[in-house]
Order: sequence, then C-alpha cells, then structure tokens
Amino acid sequence: YANRTGSSNCARCDPGTYSVIENGVGAVNCTMCKAGHIAATRGLASCTKCPVGTHVADYHRALMQTECTDCEPGRYQHRLAQTNCTACEPGRATASYRSTACTACDAGYYVPSYIGPGGGASLQTECVACEAGRVQPNVGTEACHDCAAGKFANRTASTACRTCPINTYNDDASGQFTSNHFFCAKCDAGKSTVGAAGATECTDCDFGHASVSGSDCAICDAG
Repeated sequence: YANRTGSSNCARCDPGTYSVIENGVGAVNCTMCKAGHIAATRGLASCTKCPVGTHVADYHRALMQTECTDCEPGRYQHRLAQTNCTACEPGRATASYRSTACTACDAGYYVPSYIGPGGGASLQTECVACEAGRVQPNVGTEACHDCAAGKFANRTASTACRTCPINTYNDDASGQFTSNHFFCAKCDAGKSTVGAAGATECTDCDFGHASVSGSDCAICDAG
C-alpha cells in the first residue's frame, strides 16, 4: 500500500491487517481483519477464517488478529470464524483442546454444573461417576438421584437401584443411614420382613416364633 502521494515504494501491511485493489485503484491503506479472521504474516491481500475448534477475540486497535486460539477444555466451537468458544451444555463435557462438540455423559455418570472458586461457572471437562447409593439411568445429565427407601446401589456408576433382599431393609427416615442408600441392613434378631423384599422396616416375630438377625421368623419347637 501507499498512503502518500509521491511514494517511492509500496509498504507491506502488518500482520492482522490486509489490503486490496478496488476499481483499479492501488491500495491506499491496510484494513484490520474482521472478527473471527486472522492475518498471520505481513503483506497479505486477505484474512483467513479461524477453523472450527478455535476462535479469535474481536479486534481491538492495540491487539492485531494474528493467530487463532484453541478452545479450552470445557468449551467448543463448531463454526468457522468465531470470536469465542461456547461452554458445554449441562450434562455434557470435553477434556480436549480445540473441541468442536461436547460429549453427553453416559448413564451412571453426570457432570456437575456449579460455581467455581472465582464466582464464575466451572468448565465441564469430565463426567463423574454416580456415588454408591445414587443412580442415573439417562445419558447427558447434570445430577444423580438417591435410591428410594427399600432400595440400594452398592457400586459407583450405577444406572438403577436394586431392591433390598428379604429380611433386610433400608429406611430413609432412620438415623442409621444417610440419604445415599449404598447398602441394606439385616433385620435385628427377633424381626423379619415377613417374606417381603424392598422393606423399609422390619416387623417383630409373632408369639411362638423367633429369628436370628437377617433370617425368617421360625416356629419355636415344643419343649
């Protein structure tokens, strides 16, 4: 370009800018690349779109657009020539740089959406297994659910709660357990669930019957 009359030579545009010949008139000055575009070297006649998985911040007079920046883990960009990357939606995550999409968490997993130490939302970079006592049957979720009373999940990453076996119980109202049901307790001696599974409490054995812990009530023998 030449922005003065009587110039003895043409200058080259700086990185982050470009020039073109219009209507047969030589380039008079250089133009900054528009948002989402870069010019990495001097003397370019056009700017390049940032590829998917990257972005370049909207231009500022003090900051020439010379290179695209990869999306950080927890963010993605599936379009060309963008000025920012998008945070993963609830229930989705990515641990990679330059991601073009976030992956839905499998059943039995979740990705928490919470406020980070600085007060902003924490980026979702990985899915977390449901704790024992909690389950998630669906994909792409941001939380796991407690098992109901009478049910349990004794493994992490469970997709469904299991029913407490006969002569065991799990009572959410009991002070013996937290709300995360990861096991069922045996009925105390002298009690049973009367043949029922999924009990939330045990019942005293009838007169003339007895039981040891975790067993059916049995008739006492004569003598």
